[in-house]
Amino acid sequence: MALRVVPITPPSRTLQFLRQIVSSYEADASAFFVSQLPGLSSWESAWRELVYCILAGTQVKAEIAHRAFDTLMSFPEGLPSYSEIKQKPRVYRPRLGSALTDAGYRYPKSKAATIVHAARVFPEIVELYDEVFLLDPVEVRDLLVNRVEGIGLKIASHWVRNLGFPLPVIDVHVRRVLTWQGLLDPAFAKDQVSPRGYRLAESLLLNLAVAIAIPPAVLEYALWRYGRENGSLKLAFG
Repeated sequence: MALRVVPITPPSRTLQFLRQIVSSYEADASAFFVSQLPGLSSWESAWRELVYCILAGTQVKAEIAHRAFDTLMSFPEGLPSYSEIKQKPRVYRPRLGSALTDAGYRYPKSKAATIVHAARVFPEIVELYDEVFLLDPVEVRDLLVNRVEGIGLKIASHWVRNLGFPLPVIDVHVRRVLTWQGLLDPAFAKDQVSPRGYRLAESLLLNLAVAIAIPPAVLEYALWRYGRENGSLKLAFG
C-alpha cells in the first residue's frame, strides 16, 4: 500500500530552500538509514524497537526515552518479549510501570499500558508477514494506530521508519519548518496535531519530495535536523 500523493506546485524559493538543506544533511541521512538496517533481523528486534518508539512518543526528550528503555532492558531476563507480556499482562503491566517510574519517566502507567496493548496486537503482525522486511509499512502503521491505544501516527511511523522503510515521520520540528516556510497553517506549529492534521502535513511533505526528486524520508530527516538545530526556529518563530 503506497501513501497517497496529491500534486502541488511549491514556490521556487521553497524548492531552493529544500534543496539547500537536503544538500547539507543528505550524507547524515544516508548514514542514519543504513544504521537502521540491523533492526530488520528478527521479529524480536522489531518488538524491542517498537517498545523504544512507544517510549520516545511525543514531547519526550531523547535522553529520557533512552534511559527508560535501558531500564526495561536491564531486567534480569532482558526486555520481556511480546509473547511473554501477552500471556501475563497483569504481571507485566505493573512491573513495567514500576520500572518506568524508577527511571523518572513521565506517565509511566499509561506507557506501560500501551506496551501491554501493543504486545497483544504484535502477534497479528507476525502472522501477516513471513519476515520483517516483507511487511507493508503503511498497512502495519494503520493497524497499530487503529488497534493499540496510545499509539498514534507519529509513533507508528517512527517504528516503521526505524525498521528501514522509507516512511517519513512528521514531528513538531518538521511541521514548524514547513510552517515557517508558509506551507502550513500556524496551527501546525503546535506541539501536537490531530490525525487529520498529521496526514495533511505528511501529504505535503510527500509532494515536496517529489518536486525535488528526493526520497521522502531523506527530506524529513533534513527538515528535522534543520528545525532541531535552529531550536525549532526559536520555538516557533520567537
